[in-house]
Amino acid sequence: AGRPDKAVSDFNNAAALKPSWYAIYNNRGLAYDRLNLIDKALSDYDVAVVLNQNDPSPYRNRGFVNMKLNQAGRAMADFERGCLLGDGFSCAMSQTLRTAVH
Repeated sequence: AGRPDKAVSDFNNAAALKPSWYAIYNNRGLAYDRLNLIDKALSDYDVAVVLNQNDPSPYRNRGFVNMKLNQAGRAMADFERGCLLGDGFSCAMSQTLRTAVH
């Protein structure tokens, strides 16, 4: 509803109840990103990836954060992993970065 601060609070409560649910961290990472708390967003995406390595969205989201941090190599690796997991947007971002680097 456009209230990332409230979302963070709700996701904190959810994480206390079910700390192994990767989607909590992925979604809280999105909220942190919208609040420009990039380090916290990156940390949550890292946790989401550890908890579920088969969902492309945490890789895609972490790729965008890595781009904000000027970490093109890390962003490319995340987008490539997301692409391998079937995310077309990650494929497009990987190709765009590959073209920009070369």
